[in-house]
Amino acid sequence: MPDALGKTAKIARLDGGEDFRTFQQIEALHRAQLAAGALAHMPAGFLANFYRYLATRIDCAVFTAEKEGRVAGFVAGTLHASGLLKSFLLAEPLRTLGYCVRLLFAPRLFFRVLSLARHLATGGRESDMDERQLLSIAVDPVTSGI
Repeated sequence: MPDALGKTAKIARLDGGEDFRTFQQIEALHRAQLAAGALAHMPAGFLANFYRYLATRIDCAVFTAEKEGRVAGFVAGTLHASGLLKSFLLAEPLRTLGYCVRLLFAPRLFFRVLSLARHLATGGRESDMDERQLLSIAVDPVTSGI
């Protein structure tokens, strides 16, 4: 869809094989637009790897809107949210260990993540977590032309 300047955005479904810079742009956009959530405060690289992981899964989808070679927005969703974060962390144990070590040196962040983990472990009924969910959506007002 063209903006006021007539420039269009390219919508693409990611498969995980894209240049890692695409996922780094998604991470930066997530941190800027969704800063209230605990995931936005995870160590650098966490979200880029998480979204790349989601893109590779058959039960998840990550779409981007790109404009002039930059991610102007993204959306991510899943058919089965239950255990998603756990499966990501178990998929790459050495990287997960690195995130944990970095969290130990950031006490405020550690307690935010601990709170998130507690919520994921006890919050809601299991059947609620198995439903289709929109995980995140963000648009960069500058790049998108909004």
